[in-house]
Amino acid sequence: MIAQTYKNWECIVVDDGSNDYTDQLMEFYCERDARIQFYHRPAHKPKGANACRNYGFALSKGAYINWFDSDDIMHPEKLTLQYFAVVKHDLDIHISQSIYFKRTISDDNLNELKSFNFESDLFNDFISYVLKFFTPSSLIKRDFLEKQQITFNEKLHRNQEFEFYIHVLANKAKVTFSDKVLTFVRSHSSSISFSGYAKEKAMSIFYSNFIILQKYPDRINQKSIAVVKDRIITVYSSLLINKDFDSAKEIIDRLSQSLLTNNLYRLKFKLAYFSYRFFNGGNKILRF
Repeated sequence: MIAQTYKNWECIVVDDGSNDYTDQLMEFYCERDARIQFYHRPAHKPKGANACRNYGFALSKGAYINWFDSDDIMHPEKLTLQYFAVVKHDLDIHISQSIYFKRTISDDNLNELKSFNFESDLFNDFISYVLKFFTPSSLIKRDFLEKQQITFNEKLHRNQEFEFYIHVLANKAKVTFSDKVLTFVRSHSSSISFSGYAKEKAMSIFYSNFIILQKYPDRINQKSIAVVKDRIITVYSSLLINKDFDSAKEIIDRLSQSLLTNNLYRLKFKLAYFSYRFFNGGNKILRF
């Protein structure tokens, strides 16, 4: 942040409960730069990036927001280029390219770069993963988020950024993309990943996809409906394989509330449920 060529910024750091030297480090920077502020996540807020992002947003005063993870790196001209782009073109969001790196940023990282790939419908392209981007690469107009009442879902343990941008794109945000790399995303062994079974993460994936069927039936196209339904089947299968029948029953109940799930689709879920419950198998029913 300190290296940014654009100087009129505020940096709000929210500690999610670290047990290292973060307090001492932030005290050092706050004393030397009034633009930097340091807070701890309030005890009544749930642990996790979602609550920290929302809390930081509530504390902020800027007209534009850029959420950024602690171990990623900004290009020195990131704020300059994106700020002047959103102002010049009256945008709600400007999204730049991002690339992964491990220890150092090298030309090898840049060689892996691919241009943004999307058609005309950003909402459906994002659902089907035709369009992909990272939260740190976005500069977002504050007024847009407040008007649409969009925040991060603090109940989700996975797919929270996916769900956030579903709401952003569903509300027809004015977006521009740039293939210039302005964000470097660190990839390391402690990165959050969905390895093995975890109920909270599985159900988060379900709800982040189910909300699309439930809230945006008039915006989603047939291709995206098929993609979302297939993801739900994958999550449901993991619940049955791990004998988490209570969560599986919760999904069955939720699917009955969607106009985009027909009787045959819901019947497959019920048949698979009873097959796994009493015969310890039945995945082929879901894929039939």
